[in-house]
Amino acid sequence: ALSSAVTLAYGARYARYDYLEQRNLVSPRLEITTTPWSGTRISGLVSRRALAPGAEEFLPPGDTGIWLPPQRTFSAIAPGQPLDAERATHVALAVERDFASSTITLRAFRQQIDNQLITAFGVDLPGVPNAQVGHYVVGSAGNAQVAGGTVALRTSTLGSRVNGSVAYSLSNAQLSENTGLRYLVLLTPSALRQDTQRIHDLATTISADVPETATRVLVVYRASNGFAHPAVGGGMEPRRGAFDSRFDVQVRQSLPFMNFSSARWEALVAVRNFFREAAAEQSIYGELLVVQPPKRLVGGVTLHF
Repeated sequence: ALSSAVTLAYGARYARYDYLEQRNLVSPRLEITTTPWSGTRISGLVSRRALAPGAEEFLPPGDTGIWLPPQRTFSAIAPGQPLDAERATHVALAVERDFASSTITLRAFRQQIDNQLITAFGVDLPGVPNAQVGHYVVGSAGNAQVAGGTVALRTSTLGSRVNGSVAYSLSNAQLSENTGLRYLVLLTPSALRQDTQRIHDLATTISADVPETATRVLVVYRASNGFAHPAVGGGMEPRRGAFDSRFDVQVRQSLPFMNFSSARWEALVAVRNFFREAAAEQSIYGELLVVQPPKRLVGGVTLHF
């Protein structure tokens, strides 16, 4: 806290991946927030996020994610080509205003992404395992520049039992082609985007807490016209402009009869086809360039300490 009205948040994350040529990844972040008057916040953010290909198999999940052991294997989309990390520089300015139990956010942002990652399921490449449910291929789709804005609404109802948010983003994005991956035209031509693309993105999250039965439900849904698709029409016709979606539905039921000390047990059932956990300042192309992610059904018991 710099003063009663100004706060500063800063830090960095360090990761090391032995299978990368540049093994050490540093992701710094700096954010300053001011409260000019009650219920209103203005914040500025600068960050640089480094993401290793295949990192989803090793990273812990976010607040709404499910922590599972590595489930899949991956390999380079270009046989023999070294794997490089994606690096996204993110600059944003946001204004938030509280209205009773709701908050409206307006945000403008710019991104510069070096070595934008592309992930593909369901492709068959010579010399690599068949990319089906248990294996996928990763590579670089090139560099990207993005400028856009977001308007979002968060609210809670029924005495905070139901919380929801909806966010609409409009971005102008240009992805420069990686000349080393021209054969992507045969696999997923919609991932190669030489012209500036206008991306519409709608994300909705609804969470409900029923204390009488100790049940929690989470629904996450995202629709966009920027998702990459597999090749159709003999492998040369890109499917662009069509809206597609991702979803994540989780139901958690507390098991109080199994609790001991400070531990808490929950039964979990989830159905999802998101590949990546939503993360702050991630590339706008992060989930959009995941081709044919499989639907997953997760069930089991979780233990919280």
